[in-house]
Amino acid sequence: MLISSMRSLARRLPSSNCVLITGAGWSHAAGLPLANELFDPADDVPPRDWSDRAVIDAYEHWRRDNVGHPAEQFIACAYEGHAKFMEAPLRPKPSPSRTGQLELALDLEDEQWHERRVGWSQVAAYIQRRLAVPAARTRLYRHNPYRPALLRRTISPAQADFWNALLERTIVRAIVTLNYDLTIEQTVGMVPNLVAGSPGFHYAGIDAKVRPVRSPYARDRSVDPTPAGVIPLAKLHGSLNWSLSAEGIDVFADVRPAFRDYVGAAIVPPLPEKHIPGWLWSVWGRAAQELHEADEWVVVGYSLPPYDHEIKAMLQASASRVASIRIYDPFAADLVDRWHAIAPDASIEIFPGLEPGFYGRGAASGRLSRDEREWRRLRALRDPRVRSMVLRTKHVPAATSSRIAA
Repeated sequence: MLISSMRSLARRLPSSNCVLITGAGWSHAAGLPLANELFDPADDVPPRDWSDRAVIDAYEHWRRDNVGHPAEQFIACAYEGHAKFMEAPLRPKPSPSRTGQLELALDLEDEQWHERRVGWSQVAAYIQRRLAVPAARTRLYRHNPYRPALLRRTISPAQADFWNALLERTIVRAIVTLNYDLTIEQTVGMVPNLVAGSPGFHYAGIDAKVRPVRSPYARDRSVDPTPAGVIPLAKLHGSLNWSLSAEGIDVFADVRPAFRDYVGAAIVPPLPEKHIPGWLWSVWGRAAQELHEADEWVVVGYSLPPYDHEIKAMLQASASRVASIRIYDPFAADLVDRWHAIAPDASIEIFPGLEPGFYGRGAASGRLSRDEREWRRLRALRDPRVRSMVLRTKHVPAATSSRIAA
């Protein structure tokens, strides 16, 4: 009786489709810093070397000259080669016989600071390491700080609960994210999972064949880490598990590019002009297509800042069909006018943002009742893409459960 009623309810659920748009507020729910917190001291991420300290000094110097400007603009300055900082000269250790003479020389040197530039590679490396460290230290294996992240589930119950609630009310057509980290991948899952009721994701606009896992854990090594879900995920600014090579974009199951010297992850900051690199064109093209085809946009933690001219232009060009926009943000009321300017004919609803919480098993990985599992299975099959995959293969892939490991 219960299953029959759930089948009837599944047929009555709305068939509209949405695009989920996520910004830093989404990742903040998993304990990662917001943009204006990136350069704050962090006990769990001490400066690794001179380069990290130089980046922090450069940011402080830039902030003194740009009061009230967001940290993203400093990152863009570094990308364009304009970030710099002032460094005091090295002071010789005075000997007893020359103490008086050196005091005068050091007083003069205090006025002769040297201007030095901070390269984009240094700033990008700092940001990558800052965002690659999990907020919950219990999930970090100290001897392997970049254990395959694509195979992990989200550490944030807030993200897991939101994703489940979103799937309850609509079909998610695509995801467009401005974030570098992997928390959206960990929430959605790599493959369709009928137990969790999630359709899974694949990277949009790139060849997503992922390098084999080279992990000391047997379970990790036995898993194909290539995302094979049905939801296209467009990462407009790149990702911590991507790096550039002569062949294009290399994709890894972990964040090892963030810890590599010289190479680093394939990421770009929000830029004020048309400076989208060629390797991201196909990602942006797919994002624009999906946004244009959606009935609804669900925006989590993205404030549409005025300096994001490229994002704004893409959204405006893709907004002709969107009927409604749902904004989840602590300051959602202040953002209504910005989104009305993007889509004048769309209705806009506002909701509180996702709140960072305590991390543990909880909603992110708790056991579900039999009825809940059956309902989620039926809900997942409501998505025609999932239903087609199941009918085509005659069964759910055997790796479905193991590939989204707890």
